[in-house]
Amino acid sequence: PRFNSSEKNIVFVGNLFPVKGADRLLEALYLLDKKSVSWQANLIGDGPERHALEKKARALELEGKLKFWGRLPNPAVLEKLSLADVLVIPSRNEGGPLVLIEALALGRTVVAFDVGNVADILNRPELGYVVKGQTAEALAEAIYRALQVPVRPELARKRAAEYFLSNLVPKIETFYRTVV
Repeated sequence: PRFNSSEKNIVFVGNLFPVKGADRLLEALYLLDKKSVSWQANLIGDGPERHALEKKARALELEGKLKFWGRLPNPAVLEKLSLADVLVIPSRNEGGPLVLIEALALGRTVVAFDVGNVADILNRPELGYVVKGQTAEALAEAIYRALQVPVRPELARKRAAEYFLSNLVPKIETFYRTVV
């Protein structure tokens, strides 16, 4: 589908496995569609759940508002992220999602379930939206708020820089010098 540039751009990046929660995202988008906000969604990634997710999108009558891109090369993923109003990470379980740091480095607003170290990275409300309950309703509400009140790009970029390897190595070296 062709998207209108005035619509808010919601992006998901991940393998289409149940643990990544794309099904929960579709449910949240269905709920978001009932609110007075114009949006489009780009789902980037592939996996065994793709067919079921495409079927669910049709059942929820979302197919004209979202696009499944499949697996894209990293430069294309970063390009899509740079155009996002919101990156959504609806994972049911996660360690430290690299896409979270990438989105922050691009100054993007992130909405993510409170899994893994998401809350440690988004440790202040002005850095992003951490969703405590893993429900479609809670996710839809957080996406809606994020579209209304995005993060300040300079704060997001500054937080992401703390996770760049060039900034982490000196901290790790200092840590080892103090314990050895």
